[in-house]
Amino acid sequence: RDAAKNTLQLLPNPYRQDHYFQGGVIYEIPSGKDRFELEVNPPFGEENIIVYASVSELGDLKLKDEGSVFAVQTRSKDIGVKTRSVKIKAASDGAGQAAEFSEVKAVVKTRK
Repeated sequence: RDAAKNTLQLLPNPYRQDHYFQGGVIYEIPSGKDRFELEVNPPFGEENIIVYASVSELGDLKLKDEGSVFAVQTRSKDIGVKTRSVKIKAASDGAGQAAEFSEVKAVVKTRK
């Protein structure tokens, strides 16, 4: 959530569709083959970066393509629930897999 209270999805984005990250690896964003840069623009102030991670696919959020990012149209209070949501899918032949999930927030203060 940026200083103007807009909720944006940083990854995946129109310039990086890949959403898989190997566990136990430190990533720098952007890096390598990423075709974007992060630029801080006004209004400046407190920004929240929340990372949702799971061993299985996350639930669906309602997104709107804003060109370089996706604006999250799901209500802020519903995002945590939506990312953990239960989905109906075709049965597989193997044993079930535990659904491990993690959420962490970093607060960043931007200024000119």
